[in-house]
Amino acid sequence: MQLFNKILSTILLVPLIGLLLFLGTLPLVEGYNIVAPYADTEFAIDYSPKKFNEITLDMDISTVLNLIGEPMSKSNDTVNNKVIMRYNYTNDGFIRRSGMSDNVFLEDLAWYKSVIIFDENGKIINIEKRVDL
Repeated sequence: MQLFNKILSTILLVPLIGLLLFLGTLPLVEGYNIVAPYADTEFAIDYSPKKFNEITLDMDISTVLNLIGEPMSKSNDTVNNKVIMRYNYTNDGFIRRSGMSDNVFLEDLAWYKSVIIFDENGKIINIEKRVDL
């Protein structure tokens, strides 16, 4: 009888472990990773989340560049007939570019967006910092 119980428990335990492993990875699909919140975020060379949090609305472009360096990309837009400049300090897709995307559950995690928007005079008018899906 003991041998039968061991065999039965082994037969039932293996699929249960597989199911638990599968269910444990579901939160990583298109979601926020609590363990590694910046897992799918690519940073500008001198950027760090800690430095970015020091940015305030009263700063200008030169102060920002001295604090966190050059952005990954820059773009200009026109809003209400005024030119604004967007400095993007983070980017999506680090996992895909690093070759780690072989695991289907790691293909697209949330990433941390860090953007500073300047007016035509080089003064900050908006700071965007948020998790983006």
